[in-house]
Amino acid sequence: MRTAFAVFVFVHAAAHGVGFLNQSFLVGVEDRTSTPALLLSNYARDHRLVRVLGILWLVIGVAFVIAGIRILQEAGCAVPWLVGAAAASTVLSIMWVKEAPFGLVANVIIFIVLLVPVLYDRILAV
Repeated sequence: MRTAFAVFVFVHAAAHGVGFLNQSFLVGVEDRTSTPALLLSNYARDHRLVRVLGILWLVIGVAFVIAGIRILQEAGCAVPWLVGAAAASTVLSIMWVKEAPFGLVANVIIFIVLLVPVLYDRILAV
């Protein structure tokens, strides 16, 4: 099960790589504006702030890769990496909700996987 979850995290990291490529003008579909739908919708795709947020797609993707590796190594420090990456990813997914709606779903799945053992332990402690 641990390996399956790590693979899921790696796939999510790859999706962040696609988000970075789309924002960096290295790869992109011309008919898409690829600007945030929320908060920064008035900014052009080539605006400096939008480009910095595009770099965050890559940074968060790298954080997911590190978390996936730590999951496979059964290291305890995987949880902080996952929480931080998933929280930041949720913010980006909300901002680009038109282009990344499945990112929200993936992040919710990650949070559920992280919360279930904690809730299970609390239920058993009662």
